[in-house]
Amino acid sequence: MKAAIPDNELERLNNLLSYNILDTPSEQDYDEIVSLASQICEVPISLITFVDKERQWFKAKIGIQACETSRDISFCAHAILQDEIFEIEDALQDFRFFDNPEVTGGIGVRFYAGAPLKTPESFNIGTLCVVDSKPKKLTLAQKEALRVLAKQVVAQLELRRQFQRLNQAYLILQEKERILSEQKQIILDSIYYAETIQKSLFVPIEKIRQVLPDALIFFRPRDIVSGDFYFFHLHKEKIFFATIDCTGHGVPGAFISILAHNALHSIIECENIESPELILNSLEKKVVQYLNQQHTGQSEGMDITICTIDISNQVLEVASARNPLFIFERNTCTKIPADRISIGGKKHKTISFTKHIIATNPEQVFYMFSDGYAHQFDRYNKNRFMLRRLITLLSEIYQKDFDEQEKILSQTLQEWKGNQHQTDDILIVGFKVPTQF
Repeated sequence: MKAAIPDNELERLNNLLSYNILDTPSEQDYDEIVSLASQICEVPISLITFVDKERQWFKAKIGIQACETSRDISFCAHAILQDEIFEIEDALQDFRFFDNPEVTGGIGVRFYAGAPLKTPESFNIGTLCVVDSKPKKLTLAQKEALRVLAKQVVAQLELRRQFQRLNQAYLILQEKERILSEQKQIILDSIYYAETIQKSLFVPIEKIRQVLPDALIFFRPRDIVSGDFYFFHLHKEKIFFATIDCTGHGVPGAFISILAHNALHSIIECENIESPELILNSLEKKVVQYLNQQHTGQSEGMDITICTIDISNQVLEVASARNPLFIFERNTCTKIPADRISIGGKKHKTISFTKHIIATNPEQVFYMFSDGYAHQFDRYNKNRFMLRRLITLLSEIYQKDFDEQEKILSQTLQEWKGNQHQTDDILIVGFKVPTQF
């Protein structure tokens, strides 16, 4: 007699397939369970079987050679319909099995006991069964042992399934990490190329020193590209030297820096504007226009100090938006104040910047810088370096060679921040005005 098909057969088969156990090689853990079941129940044959759509397949076996049989003649197909151990003491005396080919021939099954393999989803997907060729009846202790071993089979299946799921999740994670790594590399390659473009706008210190032999560029971007930058340009025997701190850092700051650099070049070369305060007035208009700030309300802009140096007449003119110029001479520091307004932003009125005229001499050392050095947090992330400490440091080193100054600035910064992440872009420019070109 063929066993009835469970009402939940489709779901049961799907549950069985979720373990990916069918047709897999033998495994020691399962082999040991059938060996133990055979010894405890004192039978020659023990099997771990899984009832598939048309067959029962043996994951582990002892006492027989076959790997599977048809579901139509399967004892286990009947056992999975039960919630408890299904026991046949004498198959020849049972109307369901007396003419079963496995009883009348083959191994001559007379005794069968199968404990259903019930999964956590409450599906019976197979059995742990014991078989003998003579009639038999299990003791209560043997039945309990068979039931416990069946639970161990399910526990092994669950471990296997969880491992496979974790492994699959790990493979998916690896693939996502690979994709993210590739995307990150594409972005980094793009940013490094942007760095090359941005650096091409900066006049190298070697060329600056051909005009200003005593000069310092201490430039430390926080990221690959920078929102801080310096501008150096020669026009009609005048030197235009500026430090600019654009809104933000990284890629957004770099975009603004390129806009500002091109605008300054255009103002000086195309509009022939040489006076620093007029340069800033024009730069303000261009930034507002380029970024359409009158309509967008965006606040991007920059703080800037720009100097026009006339070496022939020993005159330096300076105008500043928020960032002042400092002059060190004979152990004194003079601050040339900046207008307390930035270039660009949300303001919608005409503004004018102030020009300061300074007679130069060989003893003076000029410094202009962004706020990055002063804003750097210490190694404990508690205190900023602050402008006062920076001015004190410059007062201690301004008479030294500029290469030595750069080393001291670098060493001081490193000792201050330790392993702390750099807070902002850092730019310090120092120079002396020579007596002749």
